[in-house]
Amino acid sequence: MEKKNLSVIVIGIIICLFVSCAQQEKNLLERMFDLESRNKQGVSPSRIEELQAAIKESEAKVEKVIAENEKLSSFWRLLTVRYSESGMFGQAVDAAKKALTFNPNDAGLYYLLGVSAGNMAKTAMTEIENPDAARLRWLSLSESAYLEALKLDPKNYRSMYGIAVLYVFELDTPEAALPYLAKYLEIQQKDVDGYFLYGRALYASGRLQEAIDAYANAAKYSSIKEKRQLAEQYQKTILDELYGTK
Repeated sequence: MEKKNLSVIVIGIIICLFVSCAQQEKNLLERMFDLESRNKQGVSPSRIEELQAAIKESEAKVEKVIAENEKLSSFWRLLTVRYSESGMFGQAVDAAKKALTFNPNDAGLYYLLGVSAGNMAKTAMTEIENPDAARLRWLSLSESAYLEALKLDPKNYRSMYGIAVLYVFELDTPEAALPYLAKYLEIQQKDVDGYFLYGRALYASGRLQEAIDAYANAAKYSSIKEKRQLAEQYQKTILDELYGTK
């Protein structure tokens, strides 16, 4: 009798557990369908479980968007490089601007924008109306891009050289190039072209003795005979100007 009663009790417990589990499953399904229904209606979930599920779903979507944007950023950056290397500077400018919308703190992109805009200034003569203004707009964009690159990365020596070329050859402000070239040569201590450009900027700024020293370094570090001879010729010319032909 006791065994029979015990069996009844056990069966009763199992039935209760089964009913309880079934009810929990039903409640879960109801919550899921209720959440889906309210989401379709634009109603925010309110229960903890629903909020957690919504957060998890949103986080997954955000991560997916971030991953896609990272891919797009890399794509536009690579396209900027390829356009610039191919001499397609107008397209490089557009690609760099697009890439910067994804990564506005990329000093390398600003450098490429500076190079490309500087080269586009040469096309200003094709403008029917006011080509001089068009040229200055391109040069202004180039200068701003180089300065932003150096603001983000003060040791970006390519931008130092780029802005120095801009000041010496395009904007005819050689004195403005001097501090950038001095910093550039602190990093690139044996760069022959850097010393040639520095010598030119110093000479144009009236600092003749320093220009002689710059050309002396160009001759010292050059492994190309023609460049070495050219640097020595510049030294002699400036020495003659300083002290008279002997």
